[in-house]
Amino acid sequence: MFGSIAHKATFNKVFKATISSNQQEINLATWAAANKWDGRSAAEITIASGVYVWSDNTATPALTTGNFPKGLTLINNGYIMGKGGAGGYLSAGGAGGVAISLGCDATISTVSGYIGGGGGGGGDAYTDGSWVGGAGGGAGGGAGSTGYVA
Repeated sequence: MFGSIAHKATFNKVFKATISSNQQEINLATWAAANKWDGRSAAEITIASGVYVWSDNTATPALTTGNFPKGLTLINNGYIMGKGGAGGYLSAGGAGGVAISLGCDATISTVSGYIGGGGGGGGDAYTDGSWVGGAGGGAGGGAGSTGYVA
């Protein structure tokens, strides 16, 4: 008589996809779900070379990861850019925006791309009896932003 042995197969499935067109203020989990991610597996998402991911609002990151319960690997070959701060008029300029907001454990690899928070807006400075513009993020400018925030 032959006995039976129960086998439990464990597969470490990884969702893999590439963002190949420019994106404004993208949520990766939402994007992945729209591209057939099951919501449970680990994900490896690549931003293709020359692709821009940006924000038009200093209060909104250019890229938000959302939640990837089994982890996220983001391979960036493009440009992830926070919004630059507004210039000041008779005042300091505004702070720049965040490039990436993390909502899960993530590994980020920038092979040939760039990630940058928006620079601070230039501000006015009073010099020798007249107002002159300051450089963004420099003297008289608003504070620049960090590249990403946890």
